[in-house]
Amino acid sequence: MAGKLTAQVDLEKVPRIGFACGYGGNPTEAVQKVGGLLESENYREIVQLLESGNSAEKFISAVTINYLHSEGIKSIEERELSLILAIQKSTEYICYCYGCTDIRFRMLFEIFEQENYLAEANAWIANYLYSR
Repeated sequence: MAGKLTAQVDLEKVPRIGFACGYGGNPTEAVQKVGGLLESENYREIVQLLESGNSAEKFISAVTINYLHSEGIKSIEERELSLILAIQKSTEYICYCYGCTDIRFRMLFEIFEQENYLAEANAWIANYLYSR
């Protein structure tokens, strides 16, 4: 049943996340937004995205905060950790663009269970932080 959508889910309204989507290979809006916040070192706004109404923003902010913490760049406060754990268990849907021909609709918890999705997100964050 993983990733199976019910009739109640409007596919057009499911937030999208991707790091190289479409013909141009561009990141989605949520990824671009967090990229700009990383560039300006505005970690507080990334934390605020943990409470966004957009599942793509929740995903990328949770992964980014965990990455920043693992690199010793930012500590995680108890409240932030609680929000991240809730996102990692969430049944909100997200559309994950995994290359231009592979789009998958999943619940957030399913995305967090798949190492390939997290590896792609972490690679993007590392590249963004260390190649600019």
